[in-house]
Amino acid sequence: MQTGVLVGLIVLAGCDLVYGLHGRTESPSDAVGVDARVFPTMGDVQPGTCWSPTAMPLDEDSDTIADGCDNCPALANADQSDGDRDGVGDVCDPNPSYAVDEIVFFASMRTGSDLLEWTRRGGDWSFGVGLDGTECLRQTGSDPGVALALAMPAAIVGPTIEVQIRAVAPTNGTDADYSSGIRAMTGALADNPDGFGCDNFVLAGPDQLQLHRTAGGKQDEIVTASQPVGTASPYNLRLSTFPIVDGELRPPRCTSFKGTPADVSAPEPTTIELDVPVVPIEARVSMRTFALKADFRSLVIYGSRVGF
Repeated sequence: MQTGVLVGLIVLAGCDLVYGLHGRTESPSDAVGVDARVFPTMGDVQPGTCWSPTAMPLDEDSDTIADGCDNCPALANADQSDGDRDGVGDVCDPNPSYAVDEIVFFASMRTGSDLLEWTRRGGDWSFGVGLDGTECLRQTGSDPGVALALAMPAAIVGPTIEVQIRAVAPTNGTDADYSSGIRAMTGALADNPDGFGCDNFVLAGPDQLQLHRTAGGKQDEIVTASQPVGTASPYNLRLSTFPIVDGELRPPRCTSFKGTPADVSAPEPTTIELDVPVVPIEARVSMRTFALKADFRSLVIYGSRVGF
């Protein structure tokens, strides 16, 4: 299995998930907008274009659009509105004003999905009925000393990772530390893999949204927000390594939200950002738990259309 930039397609048979990458500029000297920090605001993806190269007949978000042709497969958007024409719908686009994103992976993580090619680091990862009675990917193992993780086999350019956490149950009592979250790993799978992480973290008190950078196996920068949106399941976590704000590439950021990011009736999302130099990355994606059983659903990974 290739461990660098994922080129072409990797299809995991027998499941409603797929990797799909389209054309992008790979050379930094040729990459549109990277050096000058001028990012395209309009793409050329035609309405109705299927992002998946293979049939994905399920409809995870019940918006009448099959997952493989749904430009927001995890969030309902029957009108498929895509203002910047990058193939990612407005309600889920990590950068809705800039045509820089594409869907590269989706897994509903209901019974029948399959992540056999992903690497496991401890834990008991399986598909079935979760703590709240819905179908999901369950992590039901317990090891109080280390993080339990499940990681994809290949790297993604400028990944944005989004997953729904349906329910959690601490394994060491509610007065102990526990967390669940996602990682963009630039190093090997480990207890603290190099790269960036976004967790819902409980430290014998109120929930925290925690974003951190890890280098050399040590977390050298941590940003937290107390009592974020998402203190009660289900909620969504999003880790963006390629966020663009007012035309500028920003450091990695972590968001916790309910509903959709654009849903004005939902609670205001909680977003935190690292204070680090902007360095676009290629990274593997992982989900993790610490001292916690957790149910995961609807994993979406977006990649950058703009090369580095």
